[in-house]
Amino acid sequence: MALQTLDDCSSSEAHLAAIDDTQFHDSCHLDDVDSLRTRLSSCAKDINLWLQSRRLQLNADKTEAIWFGSKANVAKLNNMDSYIHVGPCQI
Repeated sequence: MALQTLDDCSSSEAHLAAIDDTQFHDSCHLDDVDSLRTRLSSCAKDINLWLQSRRLQLNADKTEAIWFGSKANVAKLNNMDSYIHVGPCQI
């Protein structure tokens, strides 16, 4: 399996890519969700460009975002814009 670290994506703490699996994560306080969304969307864009440069394609329809936190904080996300932009899609 092809595996490579994505060093060019500076907006996320960890990023690792395999041909069929790309993961990245970051963290923030609840009042910094907008900043985190911007960073993760930027990282998704960087990953997409990296994949395209290798003639691979990011399937935004199969891309997922998972928010972790206390039950109370995750419930507060329901009232906020917590989408991340991946290409033309919002996840």
